[in-house]
Amino acid sequence: QYAEVYINGKLAGIHKGGYTAFTIACNDFLIHNEYQEIAVMVDNSHRQDIAPLSGDFTRYGGIYRDVFLIWTPKVHFELNTLGGIGIQTRTPQVQGEKSKINVSYVIE
Repeated sequence: QYAEVYINGKLAGIHKGGYTAFTIACNDFLIHNEYQEIAVMVDNSHRQDIAPLSGDFTRYGGIYRDVFLIWTPKVHFELNTLGGIGIQTRTPQVQGEKSKINVSYVIE
């Protein structure tokens, strides 16, 4: 339900909503040429301010999905658009072997 991400002992970000993807930028917390410590504190206590408020499923605690450290160049596609990367494609018109494709993107 709730997560706090710490990098080198400093709070880098908070995420509310345990069933959605999220990213936390690390750049401002990294120490050049030093050992880096990344810690994630999670709390699955029921909270009225975080969805889902109810459901027909069991809520387990802890981290139960993969966690990735993603290294990007300074200019890159945004990584947290509606739970995915900042690229979206649509095919508004498809006729046989031909189609029109609309691509929208967010650059950071």
